[in-house]
Order: sequence, then structure tokens, then C-alpha cells
Amino acid sequence: MSLENLTDRGTICSKVIPALSVERLANLLTTLAQLHAPYWESSRLQEILNDGPQTFLYDAHPGNIYFLPDGTVGLFDWQLARRGPWTHDVSYAIISALDTDDRRSNERDLFRGYRE
Repeated sequence: MSLENLTDRGTICSKVIPALSVERLANLLTTLAQLHAPYWESSRLQEILNDGPQTFLYDAHPGNIYFLPDGTVGLFDWQLARRGPWTHDVSYAIISALDTDDRRSNERDLFRGYRE
């Protein structure tokens, strides 16, 4: 079995989501950090999980977010929400939101911005 780029064959998908700008992804990561931060040091959560820093997992790809005119990011489609490692949300957001060149050029700065 091999993978192919179906767009090379003229495939039309019902919903194609373009890459985000680096600025918009940075805003998304800020929103995720605000969602995650209350749980980073939660002693109750650590007692329950006892397995390193945990957060609230979310399906944070460009199809599940929206932007307000002021740049604020909103999240919707919560059917996959669950507890888990924060790295899932952050890495999934970065990988799914940027094209390869933008990701390679900006991922470290975006990650640092999330952690601040």
C-alpha cells in the first residue's frame, strides 16, 4: 500500500482547510495554554493521574476553531475532549495548522510562546 496526494489527480474534497498564518496559530496556542494552565499544577489531577503533567485534550485542528475580529480564538466540537498529555494538543495544532516550511521555521518559537 502506498500513499498518494489525491490533489494531483484533481480530487475535490468537500471541506479543505487552508493552512493558518503563524500569527493565528500563535493565538490558538495562547488559547490552548489558557485552557491547559489551570491543570498543569493541579494536585488533585496529579493524584488522580499520577503520571506527569496532564491537561484537557481537545481536537485542536483548524476545522475546530474560529477567530473573532480581535484575534481571539474560540474552540468548538468538543466530542473528543478527555484528559491526557498537553503535548497532544500543542503538537496536533502545530502540525495541522501550518504548512511544512512555516512549521519548520516557527515551531520552536510557537512552543516557547505556549509555555510562557
